[in-house]
Amino acid sequence: MTLHLHILIWISGYWSPQRIREKLCGEDNDFKRELIEYLESCQTGSFLTGTIDQVKERVMPLDGSPSYDPTVALPRAPPKTACNDFTTCDCELCGAVRHWVNVTFPSTVDNIVYRSNRHKCFMQKDGCINKDGVCTARFPRPIFQETVVDKDGRIALKKLESSINTISPVISYGFACNTDATSLSSGTAVAATAGYVTDYLVKMGVKTHQIFSSVYDVFERNPDVWTESKSRSDAARRLILKMANSLTSKMEIGGPMAAMYLIGNPDHYSSHSFVSFYWKSVTT
Repeated sequence: MTLHLHILIWISGYWSPQRIREKLCGEDNDFKRELIEYLESCQTGSFLTGTIDQVKERVMPLDGSPSYDPTVALPRAPPKTACNDFTTCDCELCGAVRHWVNVTFPSTVDNIVYRSNRHKCFMQKDGCINKDGVCTARFPRPIFQETVVDKDGRIALKKLESSINTISPVISYGFACNTDATSLSSGTAVAATAGYVTDYLVKMGVKTHQIFSSVYDVFERNPDVWTESKSRSDAARRLILKMANSLTSKMEIGGPMAAMYLIGNPDHYSSHSFVSFYWKSVTT
């Protein structure tokens, strides 16, 4: 599993999803319009500067000439200006800010999204295509030419590209990697996401059924270990080592524990001292 991050942002003081849905189901068209404008300003399912083919032509030139890869560099900060309103000021600094906002930022976001967010289905080992020929990552995604609000208050945001996630341009620019930004429009979705993120934070130990499954898989994959080993003790040692490696691969470390290691703090607290147990004495 690769390093990844889950973030849940809750806007303090804002309405509950249920109240928003009730307003969307009502006759307040101004509210619908303003909410849609806000959501579309926060996230998008399209490229900012054109179609995927147009972005590809700019990001991956046909002549093979090198192009800037923002996924391997820190994000470039926008120019600074002391003026109050860079949109109307004619000074050189404000002009540079406008160029960054209108050209540099969107083109860089599209560069990042094209390099890191595009999904390609494949059937090889660990591929996304299952035995029924269906992509397990749920691609291609549905296309919506414009944002639609149905009679039940559900919002289907405008999405013009089927091969990318819904992204937040600001987050994509800052992180320069594969991202997936979603607006949670129901209490159920909020609760499920909060539970999912919490589970990733605490990262409880490997569950009992996973332990038994790992042990079973080791025996299944090594039926000849008893005949191939020099002795029964050697066979037992090899099996224990394989089980330990299998269980280790299923363990995941949460952010707090990783931070504890990095800043030199203990990863647990106890009232007693325990004797250290080293695998080396068992595996050698």
